[in-house]
Amino acid sequence: MKLKSHFVDLDDHRAHYTQTGTGDKSVLLIHGDMRTSRSFDSLSRKLAPTHSVAAIDLFGHGDSDWPCSGYKFIERSQNIEQFVNKVFNGHIDTVIAHSTGAIALALYASRKQSVFKFIVLMEPMIVVDEKFQRMVSSRATRPRTTWANKKELTQLLSVHNVTKKWTSEVIEDVVEHETYVNENGRLDMKWATQTMSWKDRKDDYLDLLPTLETLEVPTLFVASKARQDIFKPIENLSQIKNNIHFCTVINTGHNIYMERPDTVAMLTKTLQSGKPIPKQV
Repeated sequence: MKLKSHFVDLDDHRAHYTQTGTGDKSVLLIHGDMRTSRSFDSLSRKLAPTHSVAAIDLFGHGDSDWPCSGYKFIERSQNIEQFVNKVFNGHIDTVIAHSTGAIALALYASRKQSVFKFIVLMEPMIVVDEKFQRMVSSRATRPRTTWANKKELTQLLSVHNVTKKWTSEVIEDVVEHETYVNENGRLDMKWATQTMSWKDRKDDYLDLLPTLETLEVPTLFVASKARQDIFKPIENLSQIKNNIHFCTVINTGHNIYMERPDTVAMLTKTLQSGKPIPKQV
């Protein structure tokens, strides 16, 4: 099923998103740092037969505008809220978000819980402190990695320790749709260096656990086996709050939905059905 590209104005900037599917259940997909909506293409295809699926490019990523600033968690959260209000009239069945996008979603959900029926959070950082933000912001001062052509990038992604776990379909989607040819004629990734700037990362610290404790929306937290211990507080929370579910996905790294999109689709449908969520898949 073909993905259609759309744009919507959010205040002074233009946001890009894709849509596919004709199902009666609406789903929004939200990426994290250094990714775009197109990293979800494989997952979108798996949900499309039964869902109406949208995937947004957060500002500074993909084909959305790349402003100089505005990348703090609360600002990203507000951007998502504006998007849901404009595109979904302020209500959506399910939102699936990854990493930084999942933090922004959780902050939004804590403010407006009536907007959602279900939430899926894939490995958001629980504690973001100065040490973490300084590590992330160091990427803004390093030279960007670029490639001669799509073939070179495809070969690299196929053997790299992290990306070789992505499905071949996902690698193809990333190479075809998450890249552009920069001013030097090199293949570059569609994310702006300023999204890592220290001016936005400084003082943008949080402990996400208290926010998750306030949620009453049925929420599925998905963690990789390799990082399960980091998210132990959420697993403990799931044993206290009936609306919080925790699932560990084996044989994956941080980019769970790019390595096992079929599993994320299955878990989402299980959450929506009200059936028990497996502890591990």
